[in-house]
Amino acid sequence: MIRIAAIPLASTLTLLGAISVAGQTAAQATVDIRFGATDGTVAAGRLDEFDQIPRRSFSVGASVTLPLRQHFGLRFGVALTGKGTTYRLGGLALGPFEDLQGTLTYRRTYLELTALGRAMLPLWDQRVSLYVLAGPALGFSTKCGVNWLAISGPNSRQGIEYGQCEIPAGSGAHIQLDEGADFGAIGGLGAEVEFLDWRWSAEVVHTIGFRPGGAGRDAVRNRVRTVQFGVSVPFR
Repeated sequence: MIRIAAIPLASTLTLLGAISVAGQTAAQATVDIRFGATDGTVAAGRLDEFDQIPRRSFSVGASVTLPLRQHFGLRFGVALTGKGTTYRLGGLALGPFEDLQGTLTYRRTYLELTALGRAMLPLWDQRVSLYVLAGPALGFSTKCGVNWLAISGPNSRQGIEYGQCEIPAGSGAHIQLDEGADFGAIGGLGAEVEFLDWRWSAEVVHTIGFRPGGAGRDAVRNRVRTVQFGVSVPFR
C-alpha cells in the first residue's frame, strides 16, 4: 500500500535541494529516455472488498529536464504506462462467475503527462548523484480490458475476455469502471552515474490517483509503483 506521506516528504526534500552550492559547474539540460516495470493496484468502489494481486505491466517514455538552480530542476515527460490490478475471487456470486474460483484482471494503458521537480545530491565529484522527484501526473486512457480466468477443475481453466471496462454483475447489470482522465501525484527516489558523457539512472516512483469518478460508475484510483531505468543526453 503506497503511503500518501511519501509525497509531502519528497516535496520537502525537493525544496531543500533547490539551494545551490557555489563553485560547482553549471547544470545542463538533458533529453531522457526511460523504460521499466509497474506493479499496480486500484481503489474501485464496490470491488474494494476483494483481495488484490498487484498487476505487473510496463512503462516507456521520454522527458526533458531543465535546470533552474545548481541542484534543482524540472522534468517534463510523457510516457505510455500500463496500470490495473488482478482480483482474487473465490465462490463469488457475481454474474457468470457464481460459485467459481479464479482471478479477474483489469488492464488499462495510459498516455501519461508529468511535470516533476527534481532535487539532486551530488557525490564523488558529481559523477554520481542521488535525487528525489515529486509532482503532478495526468493520464489519458488509450486501451482497457477485463479478463476472467476461472479454475474449473484440478488441471482445467476457462477464460472470458471483455473488451470494455465493465464487469458483468448478474441480472443484466454491470459494474462500469470510469474511463476518464487519471489525475494523481508522483513521488520517488533515484540514482544516476555519469559514463561516456551520458548519465545512466535507476529510480523507483510511486503514483497515487486522486480523481473522483462520474455518476453511476465506479471511480478507479490507481496505486502504482514503477521501477525504471534511463539514459540522459545533455544539450545546451
